[in-house]
Amino acid sequence: MTIVDTGQSSFAEGLCVLEAAEALEAGATIDSAAGLAKRASAAAGTVWMANALALAQRGGRVRGVEDANVAVFAREDGQTRIVGSARTLNEAAAIMSSHVEAAAQIARASGASLRLGIGDGDAKTVAEGVRRRMEALPYVNEIIDYVVGPSVGVLLGAGNAEACYIARPLA
Repeated sequence: MTIVDTGQSSFAEGLCVLEAAEALEAGATIDSAAGLAKRASAAAGTVWMANALALAQRGGRVRGVEDANVAVFAREDGQTRIVGSARTLNEAAAIMSSHVEAAAQIARASGASLRLGIGDGDAKTVAEGVRRRMEALPYVNEIIDYVVGPSVGVLLGAGNAEACYIARPLA
């Protein structure tokens, strides 16, 4: 058995697993697929919004967004940061979409395209808004819809959404 710690969570981890599984299906060795999963973990990014700011603030995870209703975060290169705050869910979807579009443009410049997962944690308006914007981009080649599970929901509260992405092929 080979265990790979991707350092990722939620669907970003799933993107790493997909890369490894597809490599195995194509005939790669276990060691090669494990290496690919590690490379995928370094390349994956996530942007998400938390609509239950009071919960996140009580847990000490959110600071500096007191005048907002929704906070938007991103995780890339092993770091989490606030990338915006919004008063409405449509604004949150626009912030998330802009973040993913910037990642897609970077991927496109290197000849890659994005595989994207869009997660709905009881924020259907946001998830659908991000999906609509991403479907219009020619360099997003795959969108996978998923439900944000309770392990993430317990941290963010109900009314969260995510977008996890990876540039493919991996550099």
